[in-house]
Amino acid sequence: MGELIGCLIAGYLCIYLPWRASQKEESRKRQDMYNNLNKKSVDEMEKWRK
Repeated sequence: MGELIGCLIAGYLCIYLPWRASQKEESRKRQDMYNNLNKKSVDEMEKWRK
């Protein structure tokens, strides 16, 4: 029984945590991309106003 619990914990640490970290990194990249696009569109609007 103890081995089973240990195996489950090891699986959690080896599989779930790296997956979670990559999800966060991906969402951060997507957020940066959207922010960059918004900045470019604002710059374009400023150009047209002048």
